[in-house]
Amino acid sequence: MNQILDYSDRKVVIITDPHIKMDGNYRVYSIGKTIDQQTDSDDTSLFTNIFIKSKLMIPFEGSSWPGTSVWIDFMNSGA
Repeated sequence: MNQILDYSDRKVVIITDPHIKMDGNYRVYSIGKTIDQQTDSDDTSLFTNIFIKSKLMIPFEGSSWPGTSVWIDFMNSGA
């Protein structure tokens, strides 16, 4: 494939979509929501408070290609 792209003088750009679709039926979101609601005193996980929060301390919701989405707070060492 790379040879075909080189021949056609096209380039490939890799993108990362770090959002998580906010849907209770989506397993990744349901697990994340459970983890996000844990407190530091919970012994079940090292992770806590993993989603980016609004000023009201609820997960920030935004719009992305799958619909309403949330994002992992990569600046939080607990995420």
